[in-house]
Amino acid sequence: MLKGEHPQIEVAITRGENVELVESRHLCNAVICNSEGDVVASFGDKNFPTFPRSSIKMLQGVAFAESEATSRFALDEECVALACGSHSGEEKHVEKVRNWLEKIGLSEKNLECGSHAPLDKNSASMLAGCGEKPLPAHHMCSGKHCAMLSLARVQNWEVEGYCEHDHPVQQRVREICSHFFEHELTEGVRGRDGCSIPTFAVPLMVLAKGMARFGEPSSLMRAKNSQAQNSQSLEKISLAARQMFQATVAKPFFIAGSRQADTIMVEKGRGEFSVKSGAEGVYTAVIPRLKLGVALKCIDGTTRAARAAIALLLKELDLLAVSDADSFANKPLVNFRGFDVGAIRARFL
Repeated sequence: MLKGEHPQIEVAITRGENVELVESRHLCNAVICNSEGDVVASFGDKNFPTFPRSSIKMLQGVAFAESEATSRFALDEECVALACGSHSGEEKHVEKVRNWLEKIGLSEKNLECGSHAPLDKNSASMLAGCGEKPLPAHHMCSGKHCAMLSLARVQNWEVEGYCEHDHPVQQRVREICSHFFEHELTEGVRGRDGCSIPTFAVPLMVLAKGMARFGEPSSLMRAKNSQAQNSQSLEKISLAARQMFQATVAKPFFIAGSRQADTIMVEKGRGEFSVKSGAEGVYTAVIPRLKLGVALKCIDGTTRAARAAIALLLKELDLLAVSDADSFANKPLVNFRGFDVGAIRARFL
């Protein structure tokens, strides 16, 4: 297993027929923590301030799962996975979002995430071909927003404004994330995600610790602040975390979609781990059996570089087969006529 402090992970984009020239070079910081909060291995700056973006949807979703909204509204495991995901806007995703909203007595007009064209190219082409515009259900984060609306409904909170910092939904989400991070989120740099949800910058090692503790939620009871918390409440949070993780590995299509990296990696992992990408080159992984969490940030925000680097780490941890990891971390680049023109190569410096 990787241990100790190391230089950053490099992802090089090469091109050339007779000689490979490094055309682009991306550097990634990464941290591996255990559920006790110890840094097992670091690559580059373990304290690099990072907005987690969508990489913590699993943690944010715990607030929804512990509220018992799933039983109240008869929401299945696909809904729970969708709450953790950034879906690609395929028909099954959109249909699931709309059915979910109907179950909680709301509609797309209640979603405050905005809208964009489906990430899935075929779905986007079909939508445009029909002369239709994308709606909020097509937004990649609409599953998370459905979960937050469900939390508001089950608690009888006002639905409007659920994205605002001082809304009870966001207050509860922030409390839950603080438990896992063991880090006060109101004291740092605050921002707003692309889908309008509040986000907070944290050191990369704090993000990794949060993912490790999510994977082994009984560690919450051993945390420094556990004495001030109600043990029954922490037990509910622990059960909800297990429910969220299990949904992502059981229904990986709903965390991303067809041909999407997160779905592919989780499928190849066969229940051993879950991964989640975030905008601007962020990735997290949760590995319950090893009681480990991983957080990674590509400094220049390049998604394909972050994807290659997380695959390299998963291979090094013996969680992805070499061939599966290399489809991201040591991948040929093919042009529009099918010529091999270069490669994506991730390596430890």
